[in-house]
Amino acid sequence: TSHVRAALIVLLHHSLVKVTGGGVGGDKKQSPDPTSSHTRYTYTFLQEKARLFPRYSRYVEHISNVIDDNAATIIESLLLHGRLGGEQILITNWKKGDGDSKLG
Repeated sequence: TSHVRAALIVLLHHSLVKVTGGGVGGDKKQSPDPTSSHTRYTYTFLQEKARLFPRYSRYVEHISNVIDDNAATIIESLLLHGRLGGEQILITNWKKGDGDSKLG
């Protein structure tokens, strides 16, 4: 179950899974109780979003051509990590440049 949980976390982080439900025993009208072993969620894999993964390099190249390399680096980080806060984006991209980042 820990492998399934880890996989779901990655899929959720990249918005490749939609979660519905949460009611106790499948009753959606009740508030979810994460501590209950009877809380049921339904996970739907979003295939149309997953199909875009092979195109990520094209997105990065397009952004580089249309805007600049800094924007392409930021987009690449977001595509790789799923979600990042502003501070995380700066830290991640600073590390890529070994302290000599183009950002800033």
